Amino acid sequence: MNIKNPIIIAHRGLAGHTPENTLAAYTAALELGFGLEIDLRLTADEKIVMVHDQTLNRTTNGQGQVSQKNLAEIKRLDAGSWFDSSFRNQRVPTLGDTLKLIRERRRIPTVIALDVKAEEFSVEVDICAQVEHYKLFDQVVGIGGLLSSAEFRHRFKAVDTRFPTAIGVNTSAEWEAALSDDSADWIYFRFIPNEAQVADAREAGKRVLSSGPVVMQHQPENWLRMRELGVDTVLTDYPLECRRCWQTSQ
Repeated sequence: MNIKNPIIIAHRGLAGHTPENTLAAYTAALELGFGLEIDLRLTADEKIVMVHDQTLNRTTNGQGQVSQKNLAEIKRLDAGSWFDSSFRNQRVPTLGDTLKLIRERRRIPTVIALDVKAEEFSVEVDICAQVEHYKLFDQVVGIGGLLSSAEFRHRFKAVDTRFPTAIGVNTSAEWEAALSDDSADWIYFRFIPNEAQVADAREAGKRVLSSGPVVMQHQPENWLRMRELGVDTVLTDYPLECRRCWQTSQ
């Protein structure tokens, strides 16, 4: 069987083996040739940092809302020890830290899914400026709040038409509207699409990202099916297992 493997996007970096959304997690994923899904939130002083939750409680030794702390306060926190003592003093990275790392450490062209959790007006200006600074427009795609909001996608396009945006499709009932949406360059399936849907997306000039029904599940049967369908990227919490699944099924 000669099937091209999709790009595997590691959810929050190599999160099963390193503390999520840290430079250690991103470096490990990049060195292994994976793409990245990263979470963007705004601090009180409107700096973009990589944190999944609204609070700092779970993934740092700090407490409280990300949006109520300034960058200097957040940068002092330990973002690694909660996972393992060997990652002590990993810090919460900024978007700039992360894009710089990607530019320097990626081994192959890849896909970086920017999960934009902050929708405050003008966040798109900062994101587009930093993506331009590191020359990564051809490597990123905006997800998060963009998946469900055409207005948010248009805000990014108004800043820079090169910024790739994705629309989310949770059920087949949402498919036709997503296919014709001119604000989206990608379609993000939260279910397993069929062959006709992938072909129609291609015909419409859209790339295809899929995580299956639940991104955090170990789902080899879905990984195999998505490869057969020829999607562009697969987002998973199990990038190593997904790659191994494909290797052993050749």
